[in-house]
Amino acid sequence: AHERLAIVDPKSGRQPLFSKDGKLVLAVNGEIYNHRDIRKQVEDKYEFTTQSDCEVILALYREKGAGFLE
Repeated sequence: AHERLAIVDPKSGRQPLFSKDGKLVLAVNGEIYNHRDIRKQVEDKYEFTTQSDCEVILALYREKGAGFLE
């Protein structure tokens, strides 16, 4: 079971989150405080489908792989 912390975009940010092509899947319980800044940095490389703060994780993973965590 999974319970989402639904603070940002509670309606369209339901989980799991999928990348538009369906190749990436994400379930997370947390909040990305600087998600607006990150979204601006990657919006020309990734097509967002929600306003969820956590969707930036999919964008960063797509761009940098697991190394984005460092």
